[in-house]
Amino acid sequence: MCNAHTCVLNRTKAVCRHQELTRVPQDLPRVIIFLDISYNNLTVINSSELSEYKSLQTLLMNDNILEFLHLDAFCGLSLLIELSLARNNLHVDRAYPNGLFKPLINLSELDISQNMKKNTNDSTKYTIPVNELKHLNKLAIDLVHQPHFGEHFRKMRTLKVLIFDFCFAELLTNTTFMNMPNNVSELFLNTCRHFVVIETNALFYFDNLNTLDFSGSNIHLSRALNALYPFQNRKIDNVLFRGITYQELGQDVDIVLTNDMIKYIKSMCVQTLDLSNNLIVKIVNESLLSLDHPECLQNLLLSANRFSLDNFATDFFKFLHRAKQLKLLDYSYIPIAYNEPLFLDINGNNYRKVLGVDRYYGSKIIPFVRLPSHLEYVRFSHIMAATGMKEIVLANSSLRHLEISNFKTYVFPKFTFEGTNNLAYLDISGISAETTIGKFPVLQHLEFLVMKNAQLYKLLWNNTNIFKWAPNLQSLDLSYNYIWRIKDATLGNLPYLRNLNLSHNMFNVIPKVLMTFKFLAYLDLSINQLTNIPKYIRDWVDLQQEKRQFNFFLNKNPYICSCDTIDFLFWTSKTKVKLDRNGNYLCWIPIKNGKSRYMHNILKFFRDYFGECKAKMWLQIGTGLLTFTICALIISTLVYNFRWRIIFFFYRTFRRFVERRLDVMFKYDVYVSYSDDCEAFLKLLSGVIEKDWGFTMCCQDRDFNVGVRVLMKELSIFIVAEILFF
Repeated sequence: MCNAHTCVLNRTKAVCRHQELTRVPQDLPRVIIFLDISYNNLTVINSSELSEYKSLQTLLMNDNILEFLHLDAFCGLSLLIELSLARNNLHVDRAYPNGLFKPLINLSELDISQNMKKNTNDSTKYTIPVNELKHLNKLAIDLVHQPHFGEHFRKMRTLKVLIFDFCFAELLTNTTFMNMPNNVSELFLNTCRHFVVIETNALFYFDNLNTLDFSGSNIHLSRALNALYPFQNRKIDNVLFRGITYQELGQDVDIVLTNDMIKYIKSMCVQTLDLSNNLIVKIVNESLLSLDHPECLQNLLLSANRFSLDNFATDFFKFLHRAKQLKLLDYSYIPIAYNEPLFLDINGNNYRKVLGVDRYYGSKIIPFVRLPSHLEYVRFSHIMAATGMKEIVLANSSLRHLEISNFKTYVFPKFTFEGTNNLAYLDISGISAETTIGKFPVLQHLEFLVMKNAQLYKLLWNNTNIFKWAPNLQSLDLSYNYIWRIKDATLGNLPYLRNLNLSHNMFNVIPKVLMTFKFLAYLDLSINQLTNIPKYIRDWVDLQQEKRQFNFFLNKNPYICSCDTIDFLFWTSKTKVKLDRNGNYLCWIPIKNGKSRYMHNILKFFRDYFGECKAKMWLQIGTGLLTFTICALIISTLVYNFRWRIIFFFYRTFRRFVERRLDVMFKYDVYVSYSDDCEAFLKLLSGVIEKDWGFTMCCQDRDFNVGVRVLMKELSIFIVAEILFF
């Protein structure tokens, strides 16, 4: 039993998943309109268990172990619109008693699929009382090996969407669906894993069908096309035959599309045709291009096949022009041939690789291709073949989305736009940027540019303003490019850039140029070589957050958690910026024997990891102060011991400077006056003054001539011998 607090409640919504419930909880608010009790242990829905929740509009009971539903299981749920009982054990011939669905007078969607988990070879009668659902619009149900639908199925007059899931059928006869209502407009048969044989008129009873989806079922394209027999000369919106031809072990199932295979669809008016992933290796006699009503076609998907356009490229592009309503074209994932094959030149026992192959080997050189103006979405991606297109011309184009990516080419086509140009999304990933640069005119309306794995590292350091042809970009994806640095002027002026993806590169420092994008709101730097986020980047990111919600993705970088990066560690837990993984990144801790821990765990036990950081800081401060004190003491001692020499040095220097400025020149620097008993000392002093100190000394008895007048201006310093001696 579940208490209310074990379920997640949000006003009128209750989610009680993974609670190990064996019964429907009875203590939830009576006014809830949404109840999800999936992933529990419910085995049966007893009488009136749900009757207290009369306001319910959506009830989900998927992934339980339900085997039976009581007659009054849904009593009182007259407002219920959606009921889902998928992935239980409710058998189609015994789990649904008559009268079960009578209270559900407003039910619109019923999902009872993926309940038949075991196949049976016996004929199975569907006893589900679907005739009681007067407003049922959508039904998802299993398709057993030999299904028998009773006449009560024909009474579902409002049914529009019919989905068969967990398909065990191997044969669909002309009478299998004879009791199905003819008002069904969408039929889905997607999970038949066994080879299904469909008789030619099996779908005859679906008179108003607009969507036929066999995608994913093992039917084989030829049989699926043959099943279109009842729809000849009719309009049908969607024919979806993606991946219905399985590669059987030891069998060759490659498909050659012929005129006979498309004889029924040829006369139909189809809006969406999906033939992707069907092992088509060749199109004979341009059969695909012979549709009687190409003007109906709006979406054409041919990806993941194996046929080349080389033999009918010209006619193919002419067909695109005839399909005047065509909006979407997808021709991708085509493994035709390798672009640079290496051959062996065998001459006796000498094996030499030959690299000189024709650049357009197996491909015709097409000077230019003119795409139809009505195309809006075009994808040419992951093509393993050489291309000879030199120019693609678009005149007054409606093209909004263009992917021409992930194939090696010697000559990337030049794009020429004549008249209006509304291209908003461009993907040129997987092609060297050295090849694509300069091939596009200025695209004023381009908002999204993807250049993954484009070897941009070759351009970003030596070129400037490489995106000048896309001045109004809002989203730029440069991931997988081995970029480690970006110069300030490389990206140019992108004033409207909001989303920038630089993941899967080699940045060890976040480029400062990113701070110039004022409107940036999404920055992905995950999977790089960042060890820390510096303070100036964190401050800038917080400033961006104040303007608008900022998304900053940094996961899977080799962060280092040390005493020097503590600020970044705390920032991840306090910032209001939206971080991936909620900022709980893995980082390496050098002080703990190189262990790696998640940041939230480190913050939880911060003292255990970084308690010694403050002690280390005070030790550094003390060491610095001690060093300063010792140095100051040594300098003071030296100054005191040599104070007179220092004084004389500065005095002499200053005096000579003044003399030069006043243009005053003296013959002597020192005058010595002495008494008669100091003659011996004078001889010693003169040697010190003149030889050691470098002064010119004036001595009375030696330098004064008898009878000559002595001028005091010849002296610069008067020093008494007794004072010097002292």
